[in-house]
Amino acid sequence: MSTLFEMCQNQATGVLVQVASKTNLAFLTGCAFCMILTSTGLGQNGAKTGDSFRPTEALIFVSPAFVPETIPELITSSDLIVSGLVIRSLPSRILGAENEVSTPVTDHLVRVVQTFKGKSKASDEILVTQIGGLWRGTEHKPAELLPFQPQQEVILFLKEEKQKKPEGMKLPCFWVSGVWAGLFLTSGDEVLVSRSAPEPLKAAARQGQTAFPQLLTASTGRQAHAPQAAL
Repeated sequence: MSTLFEMCQNQATGVLVQVASKTNLAFLTGCAFCMILTSTGLGQNGAKTGDSFRPTEALIFVSPAFVPETIPELITSSDLIVSGLVIRSLPSRILGAENEVSTPVTDHLVRVVQTFKGKSKASDEILVTQIGGLWRGTEHKPAELLPFQPQQEVILFLKEEKQKKPEGMKLPCFWVSGVWAGLFLTSGDEVLVSRSAPEPLKAAARQGQTAFPQLLTASTGRQAHAPQAAL
């Protein structure tokens, strides 16, 4: 893994992103991101240790063009706000034509438990797309994103994606607002947010699983569609 870092600037957005030297740098719409290879692969098939297969890992640093810094900003910038349960993850895919700097995305099936903003209702299923995933022997891991795992309880601030859905998929598809800022994981009474989140979002998460949904209900003026205990 390279230890030499330098600052690169996305001239299109003016966003700064920290990257390692000798890496591929590419830009998605509204985002700057890069990869750092953290283990040596064999061709496109990853690395082998004995008879076991170990994918090459690529650590990705993402810098959104806009990161909501407060709960009101997250609410305003989101089309849908829900609590839900991650059911499963679909195979990773590439958006558009594949090339040497392509970064995969992974779609996660989420069952809605409670809606704070938007048209979904309890028991609806939606797809949430995140940057990263396993592609051609390389596991692309965004440094700032909290991982989606089956049976993980989440609170999501989402932007609808109408153009780049998985082929043949009819479920509504969304991206997390601010790439990682609008993703909160719940565990017990804890609410977790990305370590890169602005301090006001971290402060909101520290209120815990009981107070945080109440804050959203008060902020959106939306009566809960399902009791929080259902999580």
